Amino acid sequence: MRQVLETGAPMVDEYTIVGHTPADPHMHAWSISLFRLEDPQGRVLGVADLVVDVTDRYQAATEAAEARRRLALIADGSARIGTTLEVEQTARELAGVTVPELADMATVDVLDSVLDEHRPPLGDGPALFRALAVQAAHVTEAVQAADPPGQIAAYDADRLPTECVRTGRPILISHVDDAALARIARDDRAATVLARAGVHSYMLLPLTARGQILGFLGLSRARNPQPFSEDDLALAGELASLAAVCIDNARSHGQPQRSAACLAAIQEEISREAIGRTARLRGDRRCREGAGGTAWLRGRASPTVDQSGPSLLRISLGRLRGRHGTDLGHRLIWVVWPGPSPDDRVGGVSDGLDAKVRRGYGSYRRECASE
Repeated sequence: MRQVLETGAPMVDEYTIVGHTPADPHMHAWSISLFRLEDPQGRVLGVADLVVDVTDRYQAATEAAEARRRLALIADGSARIGTTLEVEQTARELAGVTVPELADMATVDVLDSVLDEHRPPLGDGPALFRALAVQAAHVTEAVQAADPPGQIAAYDADRLPTECVRTGRPILISHVDDAALARIARDDRAATVLARAGVHSYMLLPLTARGQILGFLGLSRARNPQPFSEDDLALAGELASLAAVCIDNARSHGQPQRSAACLAAIQEEISREAIGRTARLRGDRRCREGAGGTAWLRGRASPTVDQSGPSLLRISLGRLRGRHGTDLGHRLIWVVWPGPSPDDRVGGVSDGLDAKVRRGYGSYRRECASE
């Protein structure tokens, strides 16, 4: 206003004020224009202002800007999510895209049965989740209520994360109260922490890929005063769907590697035991591991012995279908010793190895599942 008074240059539609009047509680937008008043002789009399209600125009411009922001966020997510075939890294990328542009804090958790095929699938009781990522836009106590990455936690059937993965539907709580916090958090302590942190709005998005629910994305607001809206839910759903496919790809890529590592460890351990046991029974330290021979051992079955050359024990672990089968899930160990062996001695080795196979496979399977 002072500038208009001093220079005489009008300011037309350069300021917009958003608020409400005592007579109308609804939000409005007003455009303000300023003009200098002069008399016929050019003397300055003052400043006149013109106020026009531009609520419709303001809302249209705001919605257009928000649409551009959402498209930019989806484009950013497409570029930043799924840069590697690592499940944990993909989860961190998803959290990084949503914070702080969409939420003050993000958590990414998957069902433990998704990463460990030996775990029971989701049933009617509590759900086991493995935390993959936690990210906050600022230092907040709410992080303490989230499960740290790598930890496995059980959520009761009445908790919202369990409901989200069981139904496969997103959950939006625009205004969080104490009852909602009790269902969001894993336990009462975590609910108290979220309340102290000022969490006032929350939403859950299922991570679904190829018809399978993998886990959930949890988003919350505390410092941002605006509650989550349906548009926010739709945007987060797009990002969650994108990340779910990437997580599923990473999971599928990692399973053969984990299986190969387990198999290698099992083979090495049981081969050493088999070679040593065979050597002790034969009294021959020239026992070696390798290929050749025609004697095959399947589980507890007694093998036949080729008297003309080295004997070959085939120790079966897992799903075995025969020497010429194509099932790559076979677990095989070959143990060779020179010269013929009496059937009774080979049978004794068979019984001992069978017990070792069962013990060793179970042990290594548990170790791989815990990694």
